[in-house]
Amino acid sequence: MKRVVVFALLLLTWSTLGWAQAAPSTASNGSWKDLGSLGAGSIGYAVSAKGEVVTGISATQGGIGGAYDRGFRWTAAGGLQDIDLVPGDGVTVRPYGISADANTIVGWYAHYPECNPNCAFSWEGGVFDILGPVPGGWYGPTATGVSKDGSVVVGWTQQLYGGPNHSFRWTSGGGFVDIGPLPGGTASQAFAVSADGTVIVGASTAADGNTHAYRWSKGSFTDLGFFNGGNYSEARGASTNGNVVVGSASTQGAYYPLAFRWTKASGKVSLGLLPGKWYAIANGVSADGKTVVGYAAQNCCDWVAFRWTHATGMQSLNDWLEAVGVDASNVSFYSAYGVSANGNGVVGQLTNGNAYLALVKANKTGTPTSSPKPGIYQGSVTVTLNHTSQAASMYYTTDGTVPTKNSPPYVGPIQVTVSTTIKAIAIVPGYPQSAVATGKYTIK
Repeated sequence: MKRVVVFALLLLTWSTLGWAQAAPSTASNGSWKDLGSLGAGSIGYAVSAKGEVVTGISATQGGIGGAYDRGFRWTAAGGLQDIDLVPGDGVTVRPYGISADANTIVGWYAHYPECNPNCAFSWEGGVFDILGPVPGGWYGPTATGVSKDGSVVVGWTQQLYGGPNHSFRWTSGGGFVDIGPLPGGTASQAFAVSADGTVIVGASTAADGNTHAYRWSKGSFTDLGFFNGGNYSEARGASTNGNVVVGSASTQGAYYPLAFRWTKASGKVSLGLLPGKWYAIANGVSADGKTVVGYAAQNCCDWVAFRWTHATGMQSLNDWLEAVGVDASNVSFYSAYGVSANGNGVVGQLTNGNAYLALVKANKTGTPTSSPKPGIYQGSVTVTLNHTSQAASMYYTTDGTVPTKNSPPYVGPIQVTVSTTIKAIAIVPGYPQSAVATGKYTIK
């Protein structure tokens, strides 16, 4: 059943939840942007392959998680747009996934009487497609993930009213297919699907009564287990071919889980923790499986968004942006849920309650700056080199040669008493070195 709505631009409204609004920051290497809300907060759940389209939930009033939740689609040109666009009709729309080509959004949709209590939906260009037909006895399906081209949708549904959840895989030709729980288990939920649509990941109550992360492919389950005798795990993301899976898992004697990255060769590997945090949840992974995003925390409410790669380890989003020259000193990233195909676009929620998009054009270190600016000075001038990342080490020369890591390290202000050209670079562990900054200081 299709429900056609007119797609129109809405003015981007900024949240007035009582937190200070941070100004977005841009740089030649990237930017971060507060996406605003439809009135009472928003969360970015997924981002397209190139980072140009974001989807998620925004409430028109009362805060996220209630009857006023609306699905949004954000683009730089159109801003934050309500994809339901029927004000006051009692619809709750919660999108959780977007296709890599940005054409398809999937999620959870509630509208009486056509969906009671809810339906799984697929949205394309202003058209709601209520996924069906729903098999007899199935109740309230929720869509959570979609393949690269939008042809495969995954999620979960109740088996009979009040019954256990089962993961499903849906295609237009085959409809809903129940993939069930782990062997001997009773329930499961699918959270994501690989870009090619062949691998599904999620969590299942297994025969031991505990919740296990799973990977499903071609009708066969792989139980991803726990860390060192833990009793809980779930998988939240998969790479393009499904060979890399990310999620979180508990370990023996620990109440809080650790973020993991799984491959057939290595099994589950912990991604570590941010300083001062006790646990971490991985929510998304890049197409090649090399970049993971999520959040880390010490207690219930002090979440900090992270981004992980082999080269950098686990970094807060602030550190990641500042390492490549984007000023993130006036913003706090609360959570991260989605990552673009190349790993350089991240979406989630800010501590001010709004969705964000952090987008880096290239993983390279920001170029140093100097103060005062190059120019003509009388007698002498004291030059200070600056960098946005505290992790940056700077090296410089005054003889016209290109600096390297073997050049004098910058440890303090440079006193210039004769006309001098200062050249400087910055190096941040895990990133290529910066471009060369050149400043000519003429002394009269």
